[in-house]
Amino acid sequence: MGTLKANGQGAVTAKVRVQNNVSAGINLNFLAVLSYIDPSNFPQSVNANVFAQVWSEPTVPDQSINTNENTSLGANVFGAGFLPTNLFGWLLLIILIFLLILIGKYLLNPEQSFSSRAITQDHPVGKKTSTTE
Repeated sequence: MGTLKANGQGAVTAKVRVQNNVSAGINLNFLAVLSYIDPSNFPQSVNANVFAQVWSEPTVPDQSINTNENTSLGANVFGAGFLPTNLFGWLLLIILIFLLILIGKYLLNPEQSFSSRAITQDHPVGKKTSTTE
């Protein structure tokens, strides 16, 4: 459950499996124990009787393998955690892509460096022009 603030609330969900001979609708009673350390650094414990009602999921008939069906087991990129989830992650990904593009340009054209060169030309009228490459 993690850490709770003062007067905070939390929830715990337990998924259990009961034997097949227990019929649906019966209440099961069990003891729940919550152990924690108080602000004075002393261990504390709270006991409670908890009940849960037995229910059964609808049964699905046994299906044989059908080779005519198209089953897709491809990877899902959007739910796999690869893409960033916040603004900093997106900025970092964009910078990484930009750097990869610059490195690719440099490797494909090694004559072109990342610096520029200024060329100054004198004209007969006394004016100078400069260009960069």
